[in-house]
Amino acid sequence: MFKKKINEDLKKLSKHESEIEKMLGDIKISCWVLVIPEVRTKELLKYCKSKEKKIPQLSYSIPKGISVKIETDDSFPSGSIFSRRYIGEEINVDISDINTEITEIWKSENSTFFDNICRKTNKFSESDLERLRTSLIRQYMQVEELMDAYRDQFPDLYTEVTSIAIVNLEALKNESLFVRDEPKNILMSLLQKNRDSIKTIEQSISNNNIEIFSSGLIARWLAECKMDFIINE
Repeated sequence: MFKKKINEDLKKLSKHESEIEKMLGDIKISCWVLVIPEVRTKELLKYCKSKEKKIPQLSYSIPKGISVKIETDDSFPSGSIFSRRYIGEEINVDISDINTEITEIWKSENSTFFDNICRKTNKFSESDLERLRTSLIRQYMQVEELMDAYRDQFPDLYTEVTSIAIVNLEALKNESLFVRDEPKNILMSLLQKNRDSIKTIEQSISNNNIEIFSSGLIARWLAECKMDFIINE
């Protein structure tokens, strides 16, 4: 199917040379790209190279001629987001499961962050603090992985989510951190604020990713920030 598409489209480059040249004006073409869902075989890449050699020198091509490439939408993050938005497709990035062994390694390698988590969670009226801390470490590690993936694949969305995190944490500092309220109430309010804010982003993000962002950004604050809760005495 793809080979037929490549063959037919490349023939049109020569067949409609004069019309294409008039349309492009002074613009010169260096590459022809077919965007497909995924590249499953090297055979298709070899086919592109073989067809590339058969393209004649065209009036609107650069001196070296036109290269023929196969790409996925990962190569065009801005265009990918636009097209997903246009067709109503949501963004979802699968994130690794974090087991107990991995969280124990994280504790030993991030002692300062873990100390912050312990100090803040000591003020929670929670019967099983160890379970809570392990859950927070998982959320922290998952949001770090998710943020890295969005930074690479969807940089515009990464910027939007990062901005939301900064604004909401600033609100926490200004409105909640110095108010004598239960830590759980403060964090539940921030969790809901994160969820609501991320859902306002024009591009649809999956509920799974929204939840990882919303809870993980809180876990990140608990681990990285030295500020603390003020508790009624």
